[in-house]
Amino acid sequence: MESLLIWGVVFVLATTEPYKLLDLLLIGALIEARSCERFAKIAPRLPDKLGRFYGGLLASEALHFEQYVAFAKSECGVGEA
Repeated sequence: MESLLIWGVVFVLATTEPYKLLDLLLIGALIEARSCERFAKIAPRLPDKLGRFYGGLLASEALHFEQYVAFAKSECGVGEA
């Protein structure tokens, strides 16, 4: 199902700059955010050591999400709405 979603998003991806870069960065942010959702749901259900590992992955993915958004803002002229 998710691969269909990704292909649907790619289908409507802008093909010219600066919108192409913005679209790619926002898609990257969405992928990272989805990973955060998954890790947040699974980490509490795992044994302690593995749960902490997944918690670390969650923190890493959250940072990646923030970096994608920050880069989109700085490089594509996107500000706060």
